[in-house]
Amino acid sequence: VLFRSEFDEPVVSGVATAAMMNSAIDVKVQAWITDISKADYNGSTLVGKYTVALLSPTLISLRFAVEEDRTGPHPSELVDGISFTVSSGATVVFANLFTNAAAALPVLNAQTQTPLTALTGGGTYMFWSPAASLANVSNAWTLTTSGLELSWHQGIVADEATGPVTITIAWSALAAVVSASGPAAELLP
Repeated sequence: VLFRSEFDEPVVSGVATAAMMNSAIDVKVQAWITDISKADYNGSTLVGKYTVALLSPTLISLRFAVEEDRTGPHPSELVDGISFTVSSGATVVFANLFTNAAAALPVLNAQTQTPLTALTGGGTYMFWSPAASLANVSNAWTLTTSGLELSWHQGIVADEATGPVTITIAWSALAAVVSASGPAAELLP
């Protein structure tokens, strides 16, 4: 099976932990490439790009936009993200942003519904339902100075024509459930 991949892979430099972060980024990118290489169609393509969501002396958060074409009727637009604590080079775990999952989940669900309804118009074009666990809140998340950014692949929370959907939940709306000792604490107002 023949496939083509182009991935604009970010490279972290200038900090002692850069190699650790670059290794985690490479694992993520290679997973996308491996997945498309297993496609059942000749001519499948993968194009990936990244943007920086947050770059501070203590935190790095990156967004990935991936277009995957398995030679179907149209390509799929997918999203991903990865965040790091610069001092250790460790990948930030979503659950570690919060005091505990039981407290965070209802707040995240409540804060997600209104902006998603506004973006998608609600009704028949909105497919979102409250997440049953932190792992199912969104397809991707990133840290920004203005809030927690949640993103969904094309067709997950809205019709395919809408493309990927992204919302930002202000840190002030999450303050009660963000862990004071976690990586996002410094972003709280």
